[in-house]
Amino acid sequence: MTGSDSRATSIVWSVITGSNVNLFTQSNFSATINPQNTGFVGISASATNCFGSNSSSIYFTVNDCGGFRMASNPATSTITLIKSDDSDAVDDSTPEKISLLNAKGVEIRTANVKEMIKNKQLRDGNKLEFDVLEFTRGEYYLHIYTPNHPDKDKRLEKLKVILQ
Repeated sequence: MTGSDSRATSIVWSVITGSNVNLFTQSNFSATINPQNTGFVGISASATNCFGSNSSSIYFTVNDCGGFRMASNPATSTITLIKSDDSDAVDDSTPEKISLLNAKGVEIRTANVKEMIKNKQLRDGNKLEFDVLEFTRGEYYLHIYTPNHPDKDKRLEKLKVILQ
């Protein structure tokens, strides 16, 4: 929706960080977003017209990929993946590697995750980082390889990353 066009049928919002960000307010309509660091975001909207008022909330969850979650997406200079637990344990559900690919599918960065965990090479003990400052802004993909995972659907997980 652009401006205050009352004929619009949809609205697209994008919020990177913040708490209870007011997305939109117009005479009888308002919407807020509440991003959380715990893997979910809530969006609330309320509207009033001559027939009454109504409000609703919806929550989106972000699941772990290979036992890691992304700190921020879109990213600017660094893609940070945070390990879901503080354990140094490595098992079949621990990714072998996580690769960053460009939009053409070319692998441009790789981290050998099991080795990094075993050798205590994660920043602050739980963060895997990819420096992306030198890359052109746009779409990239993380491929999380866990070839021995008992769940075949989790042996390769793909996540789209936006650099801005």
